[in-house]
Amino acid sequence: MSLFDLAHVAKLYEIQRARLSAGQEGIGDEVSKLIRRLEMGGVNQWRIQAKRLWDRGLGRDSAVKAKNFKAYLAGIPQIPANLLAEDPDFHLLSLCDPRPGLLQSCKLLGIKYEELGYTDEDAVPFDDRFVTPTTPFWFRHDDGR
Repeated sequence: MSLFDLAHVAKLYEIQRARLSAGQEGIGDEVSKLIRRLEMGGVNQWRIQAKRLWDRGLGRDSAVKAKNFKAYLAGIPQIPANLLAEDPDFHLLSLCDPRPGLLQSCKLLGIKYEELGYTDEDAVPFDDRFVTPTTPFWFRHDDGR
């Protein structure tokens, strides 16, 4: 069993000292968020994954136009029950929001595509079996290791 102890507090203190000496902000806000999350029962993957996309600009783009994170979250489906169970082959769970389109999503996520000359028309399904999704969806995958 892993227990929280003073070594964890010391490590947090070290991290904060390093940040402050580098001219960065302290970690008080981040630690407060962690405490609140733990008080609420742990990690909510649905909210966390949606927040990651929101922080990158998805949802505020012209395709979705959500006024705030709460409005964006309302358009994100819950994680399907069949994906909640851990899968040893596909251990990562991710959310995809294809509504902005391939190139706009790449731009918001920081993926470079301009030098390859891609356009939105390049993302057309070549076969009826592979239709490009138009609504947010969840999927499991591995990281290539």
